[in-house]
Amino acid sequence: MSDSQNVQSFFDANDAPATDARFRLAVMARVARRRFHFALASEFAIFIAAALCLWLLSPTLGLHIVRLGQSQSNVLVTLALVALAAIGGHWVIAHQNRSHRKA
Repeated sequence: MSDSQNVQSFFDANDAPATDARFRLAVMARVARRRFHFALASEFAIFIAAALCLWLLSPTLGLHIVRLGQSQSNVLVTLALVALAAIGGHWVIAHQNRSHRKA
């Protein structure tokens, strides 16, 4: 048999390739695990960067909070926490929508 006859007999068979559910599940699990590890690493890097910035700015922030007084510093801390929660919530929602579009 020549090569062209082998190829022709392959296409003439017209059999659909078998699907292996276990293989597909294993591949999907590896992809999900890789995405999770990447997301975890990127979020940890963002946390470390934010903690480093706060640590570097803490002497200056401490002086300003003491200078403002007790009542105004409570308002400032509350506003900062609300802003942080809003920005964090926005980022989480945007990140969830982006991860659903990939799938």
